[in-house]
Amino acid sequence: MTDIALVEDVVERIGELPVMSAVVGEFVMRADDPSTTMDELVHVIERDPVLAAKVLRVSNSPYYGMRQHVGTLKLALVILGSREVRNLVLGLSVTDMAGMEHIDPIFAKGYRLHSYLVAALTRRLANEVAGVDAGEAFVGGLLHDIGKIVLARRFGAEYAKIHNDNKAFSEQLCAAERSQYGFSHAEVSAALSITWSFPESLSDALWLHHYDPKFSMEQAKNRKLAAVVRVANYCARNSEPNAAKDIWEEPDMAAVWRCLGILEPDACRALLQSIHEEMIAEAETLAAIF
Repeated sequence: MTDIALVEDVVERIGELPVMSAVVGEFVMRADDPSTTMDELVHVIERDPVLAAKVLRVSNSPYYGMRQHVGTLKLALVILGSREVRNLVLGLSVTDMAGMEHIDPIFAKGYRLHSYLVAALTRRLANEVAGVDAGEAFVGGLLHDIGKIVLARRFGAEYAKIHNDNKAFSEQLCAAERSQYGFSHAEVSAALSITWSFPESLSDALWLHHYDPKFSMEQAKNRKLAAVVRVANYCARNSEPNAAKDIWEEPDMAAVWRCLGILEPDACRALLQSIHEEMIAEAETLAAIF
């Protein structure tokens, strides 16, 4: 549900949103165009040498487990595929573009670790659900809380207090954010993704990673993708200190199970519990390479 009014409301209240770099924007657009050649994609990303070096570093990391050294961007594109490299570019770029370096280091560390865990869980869960692209799910998990960075950068200590006072309970945090600013961090995440021309399915998933009374799960462009990100986020939060223990009973969870279709609640819980420790280890790997 692309909502330009949401973007306008967020901009009016907190100011202009961060701008996506020209290189990243063009690369994402071209990677989604089947007529784009590998050489054209290489030419785009080579215009940002720092980003190009990061892509090669991560391509050779334990996360991908390559059997051969990936020494060129073209080889990375051939082996990983243009969509996976697109996801990699977004993951490497977006938090920096949102202004991560301008926020409290402790807040930033907690944000990163949670985001990496949700990203790992979404990728794994997507493999169990037909109709969800694992790479897009990974990006959704990695970027679901990007709105928190925007709010933390804009409002500093004020937002840090709101977050710290309410972070154990998602509905409580979203309610406190709406009371103070008129929208939640999930809505800011969606506004930012709309501004950056992300696919509507991804913007919806970022918006719906928490329950929103104005926007139901059934309205999402890709309901399964949105449901996967929601469940992964709740599972990750349940492992954190002082987390609420009733997250599986939060509003709209029945709709989440319906959207997942093949996964009954008990089966989904069992799956997530079985892979949780493995995903924590994967999140630590992501933290070391991103």
